[in-house]
Amino acid sequence: MGAEPNPMQGQDTPPKPKRSWLWWPTRILLVFLLLVILDALLFPLSGNRTLTAAKKAMTHTMTTQITIASTLFKEEYGHYPPTTDNAKLQQLLDGNTVEGENPRRIQFMSFNKKDNNSKGEICDPWKTPYLITYDDKGPLIISAGPDKKFGTKDDITNRDSR
Repeated sequence: MGAEPNPMQGQDTPPKPKRSWLWWPTRILLVFLLLVILDALLFPLSGNRTLTAAKKAMTHTMTTQITIASTLFKEEYGHYPPTTDNAKLQQLLDGNTVEGENPRRIQFMSFNKKDNNSKGEICDPWKTPYLITYDDKGPLIISAGPDKKFGTKDDITNRDSR
């Protein structure tokens, strides 16, 4: 019994190139690195605007919550909290009795300590205390906004339309 003849023997066929097992992972890694580099270049351009927009949204949420809590206080006691002192208002809405107000110790709103400064005032994400007043339309809660100055165009209030 002899060896069977190979029909391809004698023909000039180019050998198939052998690809290393690293071929695909290397390509994937290069694409990933390119995306990381692009992200690193583009993030500083959009990151600050995104962060500011997120802080503005947090501020709108907080001013709305303080408005609702103050309105609930009015429904319970017949008047808005009798103070515009930010720290005292925080105490009243958080369920404490201050100067005889909120004698039932009802918690109208829960505050996170990170939202307060060292004086116990409720602060916006830029660490500026909110300015809180009441008028014929109800509570007016104002954040100084990103520039931390009241009376400028970037101020945020509970009466702003989004």
